[in-house]
Amino acid sequence: MGRKKLGVVSLALITYFNVSGGPWGSEPIVAACGPFVGIMATLVFPFIWCLPLALSFAELFSAFPTDSSFCTWVGKAFGRRMGFHVGYWSWVSGVIDNAIYPCLMVDSVYAVLMGPHELHSFMVPTWMYLSAASS
Repeated sequence: MGRKKLGVVSLALITYFNVSGGPWGSEPIVAACGPFVGIMATLVFPFIWCLPLALSFAELFSAFPTDSSFCTWVGKAFGRRMGFHVGYWSWVSGVIDNAIYPCLMVDSVYAVLMGPHELHSFMVPTWMYLSAASS
């Protein structure tokens, strides 16, 4: 059975959600420019930002046909030490970044369902800590 390949569009979408986590925080754009500009910015930005990255990743993946990550590219270009640093700091960034998304979700649901409350300033840091501890 052959292995499935990752296409350019899939890689662009993975890159977009890896970089920005989706359209979270786009409310100021909608408030300042209106819903049309906000929606168009959310739809157009992934292609402006991620398509060149996806194409360069596809080029590097075909240049280094190994089952590894971007750490291999950096390691071959700049040495094993830099390859390790890229992998380690990417992991640290992912742990911190992934701890933010449950907090954003809880914050959004809480704001929609409950509105502002005096416990709000206590609950968000608590959820943030619990999310970071569970990562």
